[in-house]
Amino acid sequence: MLAGFRGAEAEAIPLIEGVIADARATGHGVGVRFPQWVAAILYNGLGSYEKALAEAQAAQEAPLHISTWALPELIEAASRTGQTELAAEAFRRLAETTGIAPTDWGRGSMRVHERCSAMARTPSAGIARRSTG
Repeated sequence: MLAGFRGAEAEAIPLIEGVIADARATGHGVGVRFPQWVAAILYNGLGSYEKALAEAQAAQEAPLHISTWALPELIEAASRTGQTELAAEAFRRLAETTGIAPTDWGRGSMRVHERCSAMARTPSAGIARRSTG
């Protein structure tokens, strides 16, 4: 996960692929979806939006916590590849799970909501590559 978040593609990809292979071999679906979410973050950070889109779409099929985490990545990848309807639909689903709450998590989810709202409304919002460091 850390290698993916850092944008260390050469380090992250073999680890992601290994975790996915092990999870598939043992029948652990969440073990497949979690590294797909990490891959979506990695690829969005590297500007490989088509790859990020594929990984985020797969990851959002996971149970609620991982699928919710995958939605911002799906929104970013979809908006940056011109798939505005897909971004808007993912945003609608994200909006159902974010809300104001008097917790750090609640306030943070509202920031994610605001960022994704802007991306879902504007094709290729913030086309500049997002910072990975």
